[in-house]
Amino acid sequence: MAELSEKKYISDLHIDFNSKAQTGNQDEVIEALQLHPGMQSLVISSYGGTRFPNWMVSLTNLKDLSLQECQHCTILPPFGRLPSLATLHIDGLHNLKSLGLEFLGATDNVNDQITTDSKDRSLALSSAENIAFPKSKKLKFSNMESWEEWNMIKAADEHIKIMTRLCFLKLYNCSNLKALPHPLFKAAPIRKLRIQNCPLIQQKYKKETGDQY
Repeated sequence: MAELSEKKYISDLHIDFNSKAQTGNQDEVIEALQLHPGMQSLVISSYGGTRFPNWMVSLTNLKDLSLQECQHCTILPPFGRLPSLATLHIDGLHNLKSLGLEFLGATDNVNDQITTDSKDRSLALSSAENIAFPKSKKLKFSNMESWEEWNMIKAADEHIKIMTRLCFLKLYNCSNLKALPHPLFKAAPIRKLRIQNCPLIQQKYKKETGDQY
């Protein structure tokens, strides 16, 4: 598995960790994979580690990314730096409580749990005209019961463009999410918005009145 970085002709990969297996060394296992940057589609499921690998932000050709039941992870990498990412589905990250600038990749000081070297920083927003998620069109979050905050305010203040091509957003079973980030709706040409089993959001943004939109 550690030789995957040499498999240049693999464009689609599903990494499925056994949900019943011991989770103690899964952080080291996934970090050692070092996928080739030509990867276009990636699914990671039942991952029992506490953090995602640093090499994920180096997948410059990645178009589709799905994270499923990685329930011990509490933070996402700066996926906003991925220049080719078109579809992102986050499902079953039950312990993630907030999303902020670290998700957009709008700061080098991402988090103590995620480190970036000079090569990673070359993928920063400056290389994409200050656009976070420059090619993302579909974004889905599901089964994230602990998620409470989604913050983009500081990014908007710093004139960072956010998801300027996003046309589809779906939220399902995010029961504690309090609000949607207003800068997203100002920047993204969202055509389809689906919200299910998200009572706090559904109460705040009433369909009848359009409050808060």
